[in-house]
Amino acid sequence: MVFSGLITEDIPFSQIKGIRDPDFYYTSLSDHMKRKLIKNKLWKEGCPVSLERLSQLRFKYFNIDFEEKVGTLIVNTAAASKTLDILKKLYDSGFKIRYIARDLKTGKIKGFSTASFSCRAITGGGSISIHSYGLAIDINVPQNPYVGLYKIDESNENIATANIIPHTQSALRYMMDRKNTDILLESQINTFKHFGYIEWGGDWSSIIDYMHIQTTRTEAEMIAAMDLENSKRLFELGAKHPDLVSKFTNSKVWIELYNTKPNSFMKIIANNINKFKATDEETFFKFIKSKINNDQERSKDLSSS
Repeated sequence: MVFSGLITEDIPFSQIKGIRDPDFYYTSLSDHMKRKLIKNKLWKEGCPVSLERLSQLRFKYFNIDFEEKVGTLIVNTAAASKTLDILKKLYDSGFKIRYIARDLKTGKIKGFSTASFSCRAITGGGSISIHSYGLAIDINVPQNPYVGLYKIDESNENIATANIIPHTQSALRYMMDRKNTDILLESQINTFKHFGYIEWGGDWSSIIDYMHIQTTRTEAEMIAAMDLENSKRLFELGAKHPDLVSKFTNSKVWIELYNTKPNSFMKIIANNINKFKATDEETFFKFIKSKINNDQERSKDLSSS
């Protein structure tokens, strides 16, 4: 079954090796799942992450009627372990998660689902969505509305048609639901931020997206450009130091620097993270660049001696 960004596929626990918890685990995408993503236009050529860099999570959750269910999400592999930690916390706290399916024959949305990966533009058009990196999650869409005034062209499949309703209606409904903390993303923001999803749409100043939580755009672009191990280290760094990772704003220069020394890039950053606390991005960039250059010089000296 394929949902709007949420795809389910039975994975017998007995067939998964190295999994400690049968209720919360992740796997790489099967060939069958990859074909589903392509067929349903959730992944296409030109997406910022390859299918090999996506993982399928399987987890327990409580639905809107507080019935225990099993669900799956597809996320960036760099975030898979930490996302499972979040889902465990949500389950333990009794948080309710709502899923509603998309009609596969017509492609029309029957309702609105909790979802993560979906290669598309941001709602209303413009730049590519962080969902396209598998580094954003929409939670309980009906109860956590998108507050916007966009006029959506429904014939354009590359534009998200999320829960867009007039500002006053959205605000009123959201305020009425705020007492229901077991369905509102706002009640779980600290959990998401603690595990690496550091930017909430409810904090945005112009367009407000209560359902949406993500990494920063710069972090997403850096993760997509890195090898898997370094991308995991960057996501984990964001979980430990969200205030510092949010200071990364120029992905282009950081990616160029990473490419000069990929094997030690994240290690050098992590070892000097306290330097970042006391300075700005440009100064820290120059500092890390000098460290990498020094390492390269030492490597040359050792190889020539």
